[in-house]
Amino acid sequence: MWNKMYRKIRNLNKKMNYSIGYIIMALGIFILVIYIPSWLWMVLLGLSVIMIGYYINAYFK
Repeated sequence: MWNKMYRKIRNLNKKMNYSIGYIIMALGIFILVIYIPSWLWMVLLGLSVIMIGYYINAYFK
């Protein structure tokens, strides 16, 4: 039974140019984006701005 299902999924993946994995990864990222609270996005944005400022100061002196 599992071998038959494996073959079906494998053939479908070949027909779809190996994009089933990418679709599943996109679904996982979408779920993460929905469930991350807004305050955490602000923390991540603040940390990324700090890192960008640090690298600008380090590399453009």
